Amino acid sequence: MHVTLLLSCLSSTSNEVRNAVKDRLLPKLIKTKLLKDEFLPLLIEEMKEGSLQFQCLDSLLAVSRFLILSHKQCDSYKYWSDYVPLQTMQYAVLHCNVQVRLAAWNLLCEHPQRTRTFTVDDLQLIRVFIITNMAEQAPAIREKIVAGLKKVLCRMAETSEQFLKGKGGDTDHVEHYNDLIRTILSLSFDSLSLGANFCRRIMALSILQCFYVKDTMRPNGKICDFWAPSVSALFFDQLNLCSTVTLRQFATLVSCLDDSFQLCQIMALDILKSLPVVEGFDFDAFKNETIDMMRSIRSHNTLVTGYRMQFYVHFNPTSTRELLYYLVNVCETNTKAAKDSLLNITHCSIHPWMNTIALLLEDLDFSQMSSDDARWWKQFLQQRLIPLCFDVAAVVTPAVHSMSPEGYIPEDTLMKMADSSAGGNQVQLAAEVSQVLLVCCWRAHKHVSAILAWAVVKLCPQSILTSEEVHRIGAFYWLQLTECKHCGAFETAVEGFSSLCTYLWRSDDPTLPKPVEWLREILDALDGKKDLQNLCSTRRSAGVPHLVATILATEPLNHPSQSLKVAMTSLLEMSRKSVAYRIHSLNVLKAIFSSAALGERVTAAIELACRVAVSGCSATTWPERNAAAQLAAALRARIFGVAHKGQRGLHVDPKNRQSAYEFFSRFPSLYSYLFEQLCASEDEFSVYPILIFLTHLFPSNVGVTAMVETNASEIPLNFPLAPFIPAMLRVLLWCRAEKLRRLTVAALTAIATPKLTSILEIDRSGHVVAEISTILSKLADSAIWMKW
Repeated sequence: MHVTLLLSCLSSTSNEVRNAVKDRLLPKLIKTKLLKDEFLPLLIEEMKEGSLQFQCLDSLLAVSRFLILSHKQCDSYKYWSDYVPLQTMQYAVLHCNVQVRLAAWNLLCEHPQRTRTFTVDDLQLIRVFIITNMAEQAPAIREKIVAGLKKVLCRMAETSEQFLKGKGGDTDHVEHYNDLIRTILSLSFDSLSLGANFCRRIMALSILQCFYVKDTMRPNGKICDFWAPSVSALFFDQLNLCSTVTLRQFATLVSCLDDSFQLCQIMALDILKSLPVVEGFDFDAFKNETIDMMRSIRSHNTLVTGYRMQFYVHFNPTSTRELLYYLVNVCETNTKAAKDSLLNITHCSIHPWMNTIALLLEDLDFSQMSSDDARWWKQFLQQRLIPLCFDVAAVVTPAVHSMSPEGYIPEDTLMKMADSSAGGNQVQLAAEVSQVLLVCCWRAHKHVSAILAWAVVKLCPQSILTSEEVHRIGAFYWLQLTECKHCGAFETAVEGFSSLCTYLWRSDDPTLPKPVEWLREILDALDGKKDLQNLCSTRRSAGVPHLVATILATEPLNHPSQSLKVAMTSLLEMSRKSVAYRIHSLNVLKAIFSSAALGERVTAAIELACRVAVSGCSATTWPERNAAAQLAAALRARIFGVAHKGQRGLHVDPKNRQSAYEFFSRFPSLYSYLFEQLCASEDEFSVYPILIFLTHLFPSNVGVTAMVETNASEIPLNFPLAPFIPAMLRVLLWCRAEKLRRLTVAALTAIATPKLTSILEIDRSGHVVAEISTILSKLADSAIWMKW
């Protein structure tokens, strides 16, 4: 009976039922020896006699895997062939459902005995599985396939070591292993052909990484024995994989650097760096072709040339200085041309060259340089590269700091267009020119931020940069985060500013700038005490929220300045601020509460921030109401957590809800405040944040609350939600917006209990009718009653 019942569950068409048995019941059955040795094998025999439907086959493979992995004694090891017939395994490997194929793959790869030899049937099944799943589309499935391949290689290495040392058997198994590996490698290189789609190429590159890149062989976080010295001398060395790469295969990998997907480019570069130089490859022609590509402003060429130059420098390390000198000279020439006329940057581009410089600098290691090399690099960086970055930033500033970066054109160019002719052609030309100009400017700005961030991370600890240069870099980031209007430009500056603040917080050098002084300056500006000219006035305050949040997030926990407390006190004080500064403060508060780096450090300020957000939603100006709504959304996520599932309706996931007692005991003043605001609200927008908070609550358990109150030293409030119901009925009666009425109904259903709602169905004493009549009369007197 138990076998029949369990068999019906494992054969169920419901994924939830089958997963519950596999994830919860099977691990418990395995722990009991009697059930493991007698009940489960009987279950498998019954499953063998059944049909090979998807559900039965998946469950058969899962139970077999549990039984195999549960055997820990060497004399009782089982194998998949002890439970699953070969014909069934072949059918599973080629099954149309990926879940069944993956279950069969795991059964082939995993075994508690690492020295268990692969049979000829195993190798044939592995070969067929790899061939038929090279174009797998799901990234998660691809990762599991590659992880299983790593386990296969580890077992091959372990068993081959015994054969090669002559401890058992013959070397025929090693030859079978070698044939399989050569087949997989040949298939992977062929899958990198020009017509292959992205899924096939990324799978091929992942497989090649397993063989050629040592750091990828880390199953369970440890380096696999496939790369152990003793094994590499016997198995890996006899394969001689690196030296068997042909010129055609090497060129195929190099062509992947031109791939349209950046992930493929990165993986191909990683593999190429692990290979030796293949004789016959023309690096000079490759370099000249790359330089020609750098003269183009296409984003694909810009990305490609950076990785191509990294590949070239890896195999020609002595050319690094010469190449950097050439790149800097080109940038200086193009920057000079852009200073004469900013439109010159569209055909004398800067960003491709700056991108290549930034990527080449990433591979430098100053800790292992000789004194002469360090002296040369210090001179080059201080006299050529850092000044170049500031010159480029100065040239592109008018575009990225413009109030309309997407439509910016220099005034002299506009005058020439107006004088030449008028009409639709000139309008179209102006639109195209402004877009190309913006692309060239902000991408150059992005690479400047990246190079300066690298300088902070790499050069400051080595004391290569002077305090004046650090001050200048800090001023650059301050300017971008306070005045820059282009979203991409100031967002790329955030990473460099974060690295700079992290270094400065921990530095004891009194000549360096202090983040606490920057924080004080921006807070004084937001309080209206200090007038900062050109402070960004966009709807989301551009980079100002990132500026404050980055300073607070990088401050060490034990720092005596307590910047977070000072900042929250200043930002939450709204009474003396003008509308513009209140909007800035709300945007900064939203960034602070949304910051994952600050975490629980902002909990103490949530209660007052909720008051500020609710009161801000009733402001007279739309920008302030909008900023307050954004803050309320950030607070909701901070208090109740981020929804793990997409919330398409007004129903809130139970995991993102709290009891009234839990919520209001953490923030007690909000109980009376939210109730009073809901009762007194006469504006539709001001009700939204209150209703959103109420939809995330549910009534407290009376018994639990009473027990907590009895055991507590001070008797707390019970925080009943019943008083909110008449207030929400009032909203339903006067509100014109249908969406708001739906939200109100959702909040009512969330906080009301059957006992509270039953009085609406049976109103024998007429209290509800009387209360509604009172509400209607008040609404009529206040002139906000809508005539239906």
